[in-house]
Amino acid sequence: MKHNPPFPLSITPIPSVKRSGSMKRARLSPQMASVLDVMAQEGMSVRDAARQVGMSPDAALKALKRPHVKTAYNHMLNEIRQNAAHRAYLNICHLAEAGDSEEVRLRACMWIAGVEDIAPLKKVLSRFANSHFGGFLIGGENK
Repeated sequence: MKHNPPFPLSITPIPSVKRSGSMKRARLSPQMASVLDVMAQEGMSVRDAARQVGMSPDAALKALKRPHVKTAYNHMLNEIRQNAAHRAYLNICHLAEAGDSEEVRLRACMWIAGVEDIAPLKKVLSRFANSHFGGFLIGGENK
């Protein structure tokens, strides 16, 4: 069973890691790579992620104890953390253009404007004075 993350990411687990004291490389099976991807993307436990991809939960737990598998998992988590802010910004930009309601689009636009140091207008002040007929002021107090 192939896992499709909710947000397509270009994160690939480290396919092989040099073992210490040896020239051989440790390999990460495609099934274990899928388990790690589900764990990292969806926050599932090892057992639940293994069941979802069709791997034995015990085999996944055993594999996760190996240093090269832990390294691959930590690599994936670090990439997710490093790209989280950028992904959030892109999602909000998408909402600003294609949100389901005007309110969603407006709030997304206001948030983006705030990031760009463009403050939304809080109050429009207009003052018109007329001194010919005893004076009056629109938008302010009469004096």
